[in-house]
Amino acid sequence: AQCAAGLLCFQRSDNETIPGCKGPGGGRDWDYCYNTSGLVELSGGNDGSATDLAACTGECDSDAQCAAGLLCFQRSDNETIPGCKGPGGGRDWDYCYNTSGLVELSGGNDDGATDLAAC
Repeated sequence: AQCAAGLLCFQRSDNETIPGCKGPGGGRDWDYCYNTSGLVELSGGNDGSATDLAACTGECDSDAQCAAGLLCFQRSDNETIPGCKGPGGGRDWDYCYNTSGLVELSGGNDDGATDLAAC
């Protein structure tokens, strides 16, 4: 395995978001190690009047519905929400997320690399 102990390899084919990471990375199909600890299960209902939604809670339509400091992640095809895990309520349901603590994607394209850190 190329990832350090306790990390998993996130295989992507179309620039998918890596849990706990941010940024475009080296390429649309580059894979990255990620840490599953601390990820929060997606939850919430489809209440258009909901406010003060916590991280990984939806369904939001704008940043204004999220708690202070959080943003609403707009998705159309079941994209991964940063810091969250699980499928959520629907492929196009949007969720609040916390941008703090996300790690910028980095690293080169080295098939022989081992003990890679998260992101």
